[in-house]
Amino acid sequence: MPRDAGNGDHRGPRRERHNHRGQLRTRPVYHHAQRELIRQRDTESADASIHTLQCRAVLFDMDGTLVDSTPIVEELWREFANNHSLSYGELVQFAHGRPTRDTIAHFLPPGAVGSELRAFEKQELTRTNGIRAVPGAGALLAAIAEFPTALVTSATDKLARFRMSVAGLPIPPIVVAADGVTEGKPSPQPYLRAAALLGIPIQDCLVFEDALAGVVSATRARAQLIVVGTDQLVDGVPHVRDFTQVVVGQDGDRLILSLPASSSPDTPSDPNDLL
Repeated sequence: MPRDAGNGDHRGPRRERHNHRGQLRTRPVYHHAQRELIRQRDTESADASIHTLQCRAVLFDMDGTLVDSTPIVEELWREFANNHSLSYGELVQFAHGRPTRDTIAHFLPPGAVGSELRAFEKQELTRTNGIRAVPGAGALLAAIAEFPTALVTSATDKLARFRMSVAGLPIPPIVVAADGVTEGKPSPQPYLRAAALLGIPIQDCLVFEDALAGVVSATRARAQLIVVGTDQLVDGVPHVRDFTQVVVGQDGDRLILSLPASSSPDTPSDPNDLL
């Protein structure tokens, strides 16, 4: 029987097998709750119930994707809005998925940006209330540990490592943070840099994102994309509630990710139009 990676099986995928129709059967290496979906994949109705994507590398956003830091993020921006007599709704809508420096520079005069940014980043590193891993994130990271992965975040490198540690998640070998690029999301630069550092063509990379700025960044980079959560659904872009809805298999050096077909809207749209 397939073993659940989340229950301590780290021996890697077994030999590839084919079903009676000669189709590849990829061993699920993640999350026991999806065994029924895997069983369905080998039935006549599988094509209608499962959507699959293939890639050679996986690029993860952090806040809202791997790590749920919503209470802290909302608390900090609400305080910032109150301190500067800004609209919290307008502020947080702009800030979602973008580097802190870009948000502060958007709302404050140039002379105030430096000091306010330093104060904000100091507060980010002292608050841990509510930080937790998104369901299934740890199991997925463990299951694909032997494949190329990167963390691509609008947080600083120091903050990214801090929050991943608090959430109890392993840090991918490549980290592209806000202070490691000249243009943050929604520019494609962060994801293009991650792909280059991994040595994998961006078209062979799959991005997990939750925020519109990140969705646009990945789309402009021409990476494959899955949206995590339900706050920022985009027509034509597959989405999952969390990582418990993702099953991972292997075909040589390629990962095969299976999602419920209902998570893949049929009508394509341009995320750039939503910014």
